[in-house]
Amino acid sequence: MSENHGLPLEPTPQERLTMRARMNGYIFPNVPVTQEEQEAFEAACALQIEHERHQREATAGMQLPDGTTGFVIGHFQMTFGDGAMSSRLSRKTICDAAYGILLRAGLLYRGVEREGRRGACR
Repeated sequence: MSENHGLPLEPTPQERLTMRARMNGYIFPNVPVTQEEQEAFEAACALQIEHERHQREATAGMQLPDGTTGFVIGHFQMTFGDGAMSSRLSRKTICDAAYGILLRAGLLYRGVEREGRRGACR
């Protein structure tokens, strides 16, 4: 689904909490340590929340059962790629803008230990 970012609504505290947990799972084993990384992480979370809101709007809030790969309504047919409707963040489901921010902040480099990262956890 193409991305559509407009004027974002402020995420709710629950949306932020949930997205931080999901985003931490996505960037694991990395942890945002520096001020720059923490700001990038928060920006990526906000963009992903907005992205998912737009997706819900586009599908009129319809929740598709796990394992659904497509559906037909009258003459309209839609098919999804593997993992496209999963709530787990993956390269297929993460907002491109959020991915770019995390990538530039170095939070997607797995297995590369940078100075100040040893033993860091949040």
